[in-house]
Amino acid sequence: MALPNTTNYAAIQEDEIEVLRSIYMDDFQEEMPKIGAWNKSSDRAFRIVVKPASADLGDISIIFRASLPATYPKTLPRLSLAFSEDVREKIRAEAERVLKTKPKTLVGTEMIFEITASLQDILDQNPRIPSESVPTLDEERANREAVITRQAQKLQEEKEKEKTRASIEEEQYLQGMIDNQKAREEKRRMKIQTWTSQDPEPIPGKLYLIQW
Repeated sequence: MALPNTTNYAAIQEDEIEVLRSIYMDDFQEEMPKIGAWNKSSDRAFRIVVKPASADLGDISIIFRASLPATYPKTLPRLSLAFSEDVREKIRAEAERVLKTKPKTLVGTEMIFEITASLQDILDQNPRIPSESVPTLDEERANREAVITRQAQKLQEEKEKEKTRASIEEEQYLQGMIDNQKAREEKRRMKIQTWTSQDPEPIPGKLYLIQW
């Protein structure tokens, strides 16, 4: 709405607040103005609980607070947001971006409804993750314990495999030593048999050199 040369900002604000109250009903709550110095009332302030248009998206909400200075809408309002627990970071970031950029494009006109509608669009386009898919604290703790248990089991299995591998290697080493000893004994026995079959009867008192 274009502003007249002599602007009655209080009347403009009153009209806008009444429209917002009729649209949002119980989700609209005006804060009582505080009396400041010189018995002058403070800015008009209120909050709107912004919810998704569809009830299927759950009970997520954005609490939109606005404080209208005396010369609003010529002067930008003071705005802030709060979020219910289920609101995801993506939604929060988009809502904060709207609050930072949109009022500057609407200065000079009543803007609260347009900002509120933009916040509702964000909720509608970015539904929350269904609660049944979000693990509870007990489920998260159980999941962590299950991971730790699996890791411990895997570590124990690796230790058992290493122990078995070391035992096999030791057995192979000992068997190799036994086989080598048997081979030496067999070689020595064959040499003795060859010597006894080729040499004549030993002469008493004669020294014989046996080579291995």
